[in-house]
Amino acid sequence: MTPAVKLFEKSRQAALVAKPGARALVLDDSEVDRTRLRRLCRQAELDLNFTQCGSIQEFAVKLDGPAFDIVFLDYRLMQGDGLIALEMLRKHPIQKSAAAIMIAGEGQIQVAIDALKNGCHDFIIKDNLNPNLLLGAVSNALEKRALRNALSDEEENRAKMQASLSRFAQSCGAEMRSILSSMLRHTRGMRRQAANGSAISPEDIGGFEQSCENLWGFLEEFQAFVSEASQDRRMN
Repeated sequence: MTPAVKLFEKSRQAALVAKPGARALVLDDSEVDRTRLRRLCRQAELDLNFTQCGSIQEFAVKLDGPAFDIVFLDYRLMQGDGLIALEMLRKHPIQKSAAAIMIAGEGQIQVAIDALKNGCHDFIIKDNLNPNLLLGAVSNALEKRALRNALSDEEENRAKMQASLSRFAQSCGAEMRSILSSMLRHTRGMRRQAANGSAISPEDIGGFEQSCENLWGFLEEFQAFVSEASQDRRMN
């Protein structure tokens, strides 16, 4: 890849990964490391609005504020660790969908595995941190976040649709059984009359026709309900 292509790719990634002024929360008990992370973000052309905290306790307070787009979690802390913070983040009603990036030292592969298994979007080694690596990690984390949110929304919409259909079926089940019972009764009456060589009575014919009309109206109502539920799902 030529230098020009690399520069273009870097600019493209920077434009895609985060909207200008995206909110970022940094948990690290080292002020030096927090300053370094902010500097590397500027070098990577990531326009992030940083909020900092140096302890789990302070982190808990910050989580109750406005929603963050990205959360950087240092694994080694004076009290607790990044995995504890990750669990707090994932359980928080406001911040649970934030893109989380774990930062740890060399040789902590198990930390990376545990973090990714528990909802972290990416993992980077602190000693290897540079603008390109950071840009790639943020890009990857936000992409995974968007995908997970989309899947989560789809699952939620599907569950709502199923619940709505279930409620509709339960409320209309008795009506449907009544219609089918009436159709069956008139059909049997006409069959007996035909078997006896008698003319089919207008009452049975009219009753059967009315049951068919009721069934047709029920199906139209059901179709309208499904169409409306599908439209609501797309809009949400």
